[in-house]
Amino acid sequence: MIERCMKKPEYLDVLKYSEGDRELVFKFTLSKAEFIIPSNTNVLTLFVTTFKGPKKVNPGDYIVKDAKNELTVHTPDEFESNFVKVKKTENK
Repeated sequence: MIERCMKKPEYLDVLKYSEGDRELVFKFTLSKAEFIIPSNTNVLTLFVTTFKGPKKVNPGDYIVKDAKNELTVHTPDEFESNFVKVKKTENK
């Protein structure tokens, strides 16, 4: 018998990055973040270690953490089209 089903929803923690949030970024990413000054720009730049490797994070980008503490980075447009904000629940 062929049936149709849906994958269970997964609740994720999300941090919208802004430049003054260094301490919060380190706490949220479990120290999988690093601020670097590239020699060609002389601007402090945030990189987060994802399962695909280091990813540059621009102000306004979203850092998403799943239940396994894996991180991904999304631009505001990617985030808005792929995620829905929900109220925090007790059963995470």
